[in-house]
Amino acid sequence: MSRRDPQGVVQRGSASIDQPDYWWYRARSNLLESALGEHLGSPDRLLDVGSADGPSVAWMRTTGRRVNVDVDPRGLVPGEGVCASALALPFGDGTFDVVGAFDVVEHCDPETDALAELARVVAPGGTLLLSVPA
Repeated sequence: MSRRDPQGVVQRGSASIDQPDYWWYRARSNLLESALGEHLGSPDRLLDVGSADGPSVAWMRTTGRRVNVDVDPRGLVPGEGVCASALALPFGDGTFDVVGAFDVVEHCDPETDALAELARVVAPGGTLLLSVPA
């Protein structure tokens, strides 16, 4: 995802990295949790694609291993985050019990490749949680 900052410079990644407490990010987190929270379960291995800044997925807590992937390294925590694209996830097939990607797929070209990558890294019987904007 790219955007222009106030000086007109193209920036990659989510605007929520700069304003994680903005009301919409908090509201969106609550909406996602209400709609998808019951499907999260208690995964041992969770992959969060495109939300390294955290405000939209704070509800996706797990006692297991959580890995964040984002194209923007600013929100990544060393040891928990990987700078990569949803089009080329650097993990083996079936690595994660749950994979979440919220408002990510529509920024990928082609979208079908991103969906295939997300599905590839979900373990058999695992869960893929997705959202796209209205």
